[in-house]
Amino acid sequence: MVIVRNIHEKSPKTKVLLLGVFPRADRKTGELVKKIDEINGMTKFASGIYLIAKGLESDRSLKYVDIGDKFLVHGKMSKEVMYDYLHLTARGYEIWAEAITPTLSELMGRKE
Repeated sequence: MVIVRNIHEKSPKTKVLLLGVFPRADRKTGELVKKIDEINGMTKFASGIYLIAKGLESDRSLKYVDIGDKFLVHGKMSKEVMYDYLHLTARGYEIWAEAITPTLSELMGRKE
């Protein structure tokens, strides 16, 4: 993860929240759905950092979270969350904010 390393070179105390790839389409079938599941479901390292962040698994200033399931209703994408099954609606952004708030608080050393 060259980007994370560059951030830490310029700002060593910066903490990074790395999110899994958000779902696309209506989740019924398709190569795109399989590819996203493959990316987000890669083998975890002991620290919880996924292969996506290979080489940074011991970096305590990096946190990986997959919140994709938060956007699904009964395992399927809703147009109320992503109107075109790609771009978030206002409700989608609310779900995103609610899902990452606890992790952001943790990274910032705050108690909820």
